[in-house]
Amino acid sequence: MGLIGLLLLPLSGQEIRNKKTYTADLDSLWSTNSHVTDLSSDGRWVAFVDVYNHGDRKLFLSKTDGKNRLEFGHSESYKFSGDNNWFAFISSKKELILIDLKTQIRRTYSNVFSFEFSDNGHFITMDHSAPATKKSISVENLQNRNSIKLDNVLDYTWNPAYNLMAINRKTDEKSEILLVDATDNKIQLIQQAKDSSYSNLSWNDSGNSLVFSETLNNQTTIHFYKLNGVKMTIDNALVKAKFPHTVMSNKEILVSDNGNNVFFYRRIEDAEPVDDYGVQIWETTDPWAYPKMKNYREAEAPFLLTLWDTSSNQLKEIADKETPSAKFNPNHSHALVFYRLKYEPQYKEYEDVDVFLKDYQSGKKTRIVEKLYTQNGFFRFSPSGRYFVYFKNDDWWVYDAQKNNTRNLTGNLNESFVEKELYWTKDGEPYGNPGWSDDEKYIILHDKYDVWLMGVDGKAQRKITSGKEKKISYRIWRDDSKYIKSSQYLTSYAYDLKKGILLTMSGDDLQTGYAFWDGKKTNSLIYEPLKVNDALLSSDRNTVVLKKSKYNLPPAIYSFHIAKGSETLLFQSNQELLGYDLGKSEILSYKNPKNDFSKAALLYPANFDPQKKYPMITWIYDNNSVVLNSAPSGFDIIGFNVLKYVTNGYFIFLPDLTYKIGQPGVSATASLQLAINEALKNTFIDKEKLGLIGHSWGGYETSFIVTQTDLFAAAVSGAAANDLISKYHDVAWSMRTEQMWRFENQQYRMGDSFYKIKEKYYRNSPLHQVENIKTPLLLWTGDKDDNVNWTQSVYMYNALKRLNKPGKLLLFNNEGHFIFDKKKQQILSTEIFEWFNRYLK
Repeated sequence: MGLIGLLLLPLSGQEIRNKKTYTADLDSLWSTNSHVTDLSSDGRWVAFVDVYNHGDRKLFLSKTDGKNRLEFGHSESYKFSGDNNWFAFISSKKELILIDLKTQIRRTYSNVFSFEFSDNGHFITMDHSAPATKKSISVENLQNRNSIKLDNVLDYTWNPAYNLMAINRKTDEKSEILLVDATDNKIQLIQQAKDSSYSNLSWNDSGNSLVFSETLNNQTTIHFYKLNGVKMTIDNALVKAKFPHTVMSNKEILVSDNGNNVFFYRRIEDAEPVDDYGVQIWETTDPWAYPKMKNYREAEAPFLLTLWDTSSNQLKEIADKETPSAKFNPNHSHALVFYRLKYEPQYKEYEDVDVFLKDYQSGKKTRIVEKLYTQNGFFRFSPSGRYFVYFKNDDWWVYDAQKNNTRNLTGNLNESFVEKELYWTKDGEPYGNPGWSDDEKYIILHDKYDVWLMGVDGKAQRKITSGKEKKISYRIWRDDSKYIKSSQYLTSYAYDLKKGILLTMSGDDLQTGYAFWDGKKTNSLIYEPLKVNDALLSSDRNTVVLKKSKYNLPPAIYSFHIAKGSETLLFQSNQELLGYDLGKSEILSYKNPKNDFSKAALLYPANFDPQKKYPMITWIYDNNSVVLNSAPSGFDIIGFNVLKYVTNGYFIFLPDLTYKIGQPGVSATASLQLAINEALKNTFIDKEKLGLIGHSWGGYETSFIVTQTDLFAAAVSGAAANDLISKYHDVAWSMRTEQMWRFENQQYRMGDSFYKIKEKYYRNSPLHQVENIKTPLLLWTGDKDDNVNWTQSVYMYNALKRLNKPGKLLLFNNEGHFIFDKKKQQILSTEIFEWFNRYLK
């Protein structure tokens, strides 16, 4: 067993004596976290950063075999070239550092604000101008160092297939669209105008077609250019002739890979006005509250997706007034269209809609599913667009656009594919549909523990993991850089099953790791009582780079060779910390009010002596035992770093709680009391010195629980909803929506309208039980918090003050739901620490 493994075992008395005692004056010396950020596609080099609390970050470039590591100072952006020959980053001095990965020879370019490699990695573009100004750019051939410089550039984009760059340039005399051939630096003029401006410059993925828009006197024209020399345009006159009372908008333009379909948005001219002349008009007959309704009327409803078929030079309607919202992939033959308001108001986070399939060529619109919930993850196209998969009535369904039929994929299985115990939804949500096989024979699904390959014909149903038996949840790892691109088109990611699949592992015992399915069986690569995450996988699927960490173990970066089954330590952050006693932990199990067993993590103080009694602070937020494997610095934004308390003589208790619909506060109290009773079986915990802390939902729980019990000697409630009745009637301004859905269908778990169960709202509202509080309560929030509006903390403060209860409010200027200013984080952390020391020590 290696050093890392040994550190996680309970420490013997001799081992504890061999550890140094940690003191607070060391706090400023350490980095706070490390992150794996980029891996060359050949898996030979990896970039990662080490982050410090004062905002600085060190960049590291390491060979994955561990034989060479380069260290740099603060950097702002960095990237590998597509051919794996180069690595570049921008230093704090605005210098571009370019490194030849074969020789490690560096080139330095001054005054560079941003850069971009060509897709093949043979060329680099450097922007020498500050953001929000006209750019002065240079393009360099990385082999022979030939370069060209261009001034007055507004925008540029590399062709994804060729060594070409499209440039939007504007001088005092004219605007231009240019095409630069980086191989010989030849410049071709594509379009120019004296008084117009150009925007929305975009290549299709095959690189054969370019689109951009031109604006003159608020009139928009779209230009289409093919590399074979074909040029076409459409303007407002053509749009209005085809679609009366609409005009061309200047929103995003997309073009299909074959260049035949150009997608743009036209705008309804007679759209309902939203200018209220300084007076907001809140109509009770509107489906949504004014802020959300206004945004919908301004930003979505007037804009209708339209297709320009360049092969026939025809315009075709996709979205219309009846179904104005559209989700589409430019390479598919049809789009999804729907009307978001049909069933509103529903007081859910997302809408239920009737989904229609609109065929691009025929214009036929077919309804394929009614009242489908539109949360992300509930529906998606297959990679080719032939299939539309969706989750409804606790099952997965697939619609075949070619055959015009629908099939239930999971209805005949005993396994459940819906997760019910989620705080953010009353009805539950699917465990997931991470993608498809690249031949579209199989759709990939998750249940609670396992990964399934489901034949789209409904016949083959294959479970490729055995997580249920091991109580380990397997999930398909995804490359977010590729996933995000497909996801923006509501299109599933395609997996090549022949190459195998990397899987994440997350156990009920709080261990985590990775496994690899090679097409036949699933092999565990690494599975440890740590947080194992940040994985990046090489293109040959043989090298994984990952991070290991825990609350008392500073992050370490490893590479793992899949074929050899061996790992290499590339970087250990805060190496010196390994010599200090940072405590130990254990997992407790307690019987909850539902007569099931729940977990709780108990973190021991450093230099623990079983003959002494110690105070214990309980940190709550739904299922909080997972914090055991989290880097403590990640919680500086809420002022509670568990390692600070562990090294200062505190136990920290992290329970998982259970709830009852309609009784969120009452059931949380009952669950927590049972969990703490289990912890107090350890006689070295002082039951007279118990503290309680929570933020957001945990802040609500904290505020309510101290109205129900005198168990705690001190409590801290951050950004809490203290008056459920006023919050129910409030607005989340940043989300532009009322808060009622949070109570009726989400985390607050009331399950129904205030007007149907008023007594339950009052019973579970901290402010309406405030007379019972005896526990000293520290409140904090930011005066820009409009998630849980900051006045909620003021309400509780005023109640405590009027009743002469012990309490205090910290109201942070220009901060929101979390505290991001470093100085204010320090103030919050110190105030909380001193509050607990005052009452628990």
